[in-house]
Amino acid sequence: MNKVIKVDEAIVTNIEKLQYEVESRKDVIVALLSTAFTVDTARFEAYQNEYREYFTRYNQAKHDMLVQYGVPSNVNWNLDFASRELTVG
Repeated sequence: MNKVIKVDEAIVTNIEKLQYEVESRKDVIVALLSTAFTVDTARFEAYQNEYREYFTRYNQAKHDMLVQYGVPSNVNWNLDFASRELTVG
């Protein structure tokens, strides 16, 4: 049986923004790697560092949400940004 939890708007907005930042940087890195771009440059390292920073913040925000709403980390869950519903189970 699934449980649905309404999540605070600020939390959802933060997670959505962080997901966007992670995905956009990942797309740039993939595009660079698919070209003849040299990966041992300061520019590539900057993109990689930004990706790592946002990826860490994104995962921490998801973890914090799960803790705040009492969701165990070992269960399946989905957060719908539009409805702000966290479906657990």
